[in-house]
Amino acid sequence: DRLVRHRASGTWWVLDYKSAARPERDAALLAQLRRYRAAVAAIHAGAPVRAAFLTGQGALVEVDGDG
Repeated sequence: DRLVRHRASGTWWVLDYKSAARPERDAALLAQLRRYRAAVAAIHAGAPVRAAFLTGQGALVEVDGDG
């Protein structure tokens, strides 16, 4: 897993590496990533925070903040 700040935009990215091809279909994994995103947003108030899975197939699957 990785937390990255895009220097130009100031956006924080919460990246969660998963070997599964479709981690976004797993409710527990989605909830966990959304909790990580919320924690980063709380620490970096006012900064944009985005979250995504990085799959074993190399796909970046962005996850929205809605539950």
